[in-house]
Amino acid sequence: MEFNYKNYHIRMLDKNNKQELIEVQKLRYDYLLKEFNNELPEDGLDDDGYDKYCESIIIIDKEKGKIVGTYRLATLKTIGDAKFKTEGEFNCDAIRNCGKDSIELGRAVVHADYRNGIIIQLLWAAIFEYAYENDCKYLFGTCSFHGVDPSKYGNLLCYLKKNYLTDLDIYATHNVYEFDYLDEYDEAKVKEEIAGVIKSYLSFDCKFARNGYIDYEFNSCDVLTVVDMDNCNQRILQRMKRFVQ
Repeated sequence: MEFNYKNYHIRMLDKNNKQELIEVQKLRYDYLLKEFNNELPEDGLDDDGYDKYCESIIIIDKEKGKIVGTYRLATLKTIGDAKFKTEGEFNCDAIRNCGKDSIELGRAVVHADYRNGIIIQLLWAAIFEYAYENDCKYLFGTCSFHGVDPSKYGNLLCYLKKNYLTDLDIYATHNVYEFDYLDEYDEAKVKEEIAGVIKSYLSFDCKFARNGYIDYEFNSCDVLTVVDMDNCNQRILQRMKRFVQ
């Protein structure tokens, strides 16, 4: 999986290039971890030990020669005998045992100076291209809301419960919160509470696990999202394909 779009070069991280991995870990630390926890030290790396089980998409600004976006991918092939990172929070047996490989998505990051929409679209175009190349059934992963009080997102959670729960038997295994804070949702407040990455998933007709996980260490409330490649929004997929042609 490799292509160019205007001033951007999109490819997989070179695992043999230690400096490139460090640059990705620095990007994730600065524009993901620190945005969820502003008490972290100014300088650091997001090295959780899981990169060795994954591949990462990177987007390079060719003019400036720097990585400005990344998304981490894990499959049954890449993790071997290990577990998906998501399985530390959710039971994903239904995905693991679906009969085909699937892609666990994580660590989605876009540099703050490039958050105009194009980078996240390029990341998704690359993800779908990777899924086609590897004949994957599901795309799944957690999305995180700031803070550890899920009731703040009651309208959004009610909206997801009423409209977007998956038929797959996947669920949080501990630190559980349910989506039951409200009986009805206010559509205006749903728009206020929804995160950009959730909007991306919803545009692909994703579904959600029936409950969520509170990550006290990361300072977030997590939901698990699932995109079925066989039942994905074909109009959006065609739009993504234009980037790689």
